Amino acid sequence: MACNNCNCGNGCVGPMGPPGPIGPRGCPGPTGPQGIQGLQGIQGETGPAGPTGATGATGATGATGLQGIQGVTGATGPAGPTGATGATGATGDQGIQGVAGVTGPTGPAGATGATGATGATGATGATGPAGVTGATGPTGPTGPAATSTNMSAANTNGETVAVVVAGTPVPLPNNQILNNFTASGDGTTFTAASAGTYMISYDVKLTAPALLTSSVRINGTDIPASVVTPTDATDSYSKAFVVTLAENDEISLVLSNLLGAATLAAGSGANLVAVKIA
Repeated sequence: MACNNCNCGNGCVGPMGPPGPIGPRGCPGPTGPQGIQGLQGIQGETGPAGPTGATGATGATGATGLQGIQGVTGATGPAGPTGATGATGATGDQGIQGVAGVTGPTGPAGATGATGATGATGATGATGPAGVTGATGPTGPTGPAATSTNMSAANTNGETVAVVVAGTPVPLPNNQILNNFTASGDGTTFTAASAGTYMISYDVKLTAPALLTSSVRINGTDIPASVVTPTDATDSYSKAFVVTLAENDEISLVLSNLLGAATLAAGSGANLVAVKIA
């Protein structure tokens, strides 16, 4: 055989002989370094389930989940027992008045009531016919002698006087007789030319009763003896009295203590007479 292997100095190596018998097992050598991890093997079949372990402690409550969709309304349950009556509520507004019902039959007459208070006195009736003229009375004593100083005046026009509380002079423009007297232009004041004692009288007739005061005033002041103040309304006022007048005193017939109109009767509404007697 050709020399395939040379060993310098020892010649050529001969052919390999047959294997010898296996020698005794040597001692294990030291563990070699860990090899690279092999590929994962195919997963084996699932083994049988092991026994259930003991229940673990309850975990903390999780956050509340979103509310689920409302379920279908269940069937109405049976009615519960009636509850106790509640307190009476406040009275509601009054309703619209209903249609009037049919009038019921007339009830039996009630007992007669107590007599009412007497009504106010009615208006004075018309004057009755004049009675038979009585016998002539005895002649009275002779009055004081009249003098040439006197006056008389009247209102026959049925004039309406606007009376105020403080007093309104009555105009007397008709049938004036002036002896030693002078009259104002409107016939409300009369001035005596001489001083002395005078008999004065007046008369006022109205078309309707009124509650006012009549008087004669000297220079704007009531003569106390002349004042007429009735307690009830009347349509006639009159007075006669004696008074002392100074030269140039002014007298006037006055209606007062009323805020309204007083209408004089036509023909004989008012008159004033003054006669000097001393």
